[in-house]
Amino acid sequence: MKLTPIFTHAVALDTGTPATKFGTEEPRTDEAGVPLAHYTVAFLSDERPATERVLAPASARLSVGAPVKFKNLFARPWTNDGRSGVSYQAAAIEAVSS
Repeated sequence: MKLTPIFTHAVALDTGTPATKFGTEEPRTDEAGVPLAHYTVAFLSDERPATERVLAPASARLSVGAPVKFKNLFARPWTNDGRSGVSYQAAAIEAVSS
């Protein structure tokens, strides 16, 4: 399945929590071995904001409430044991400088 990048405005709701491999305490990394983190953000739109977690490299330095931008943000639908949802992953997340 080809993934299409999405572009949107967001606000950081936390400073990130380290991602671990499912069922373990082992740190999750990308293909290059860079540690990943989950960032909670509020996506802003004309309709209503949505709060989501985005997986991105753990190197981001964010402040709560700061506007953020993403590099190559993808939405990936998933299903597992009768449940379904959408996961978000970005190549990078960074604060928008004023």
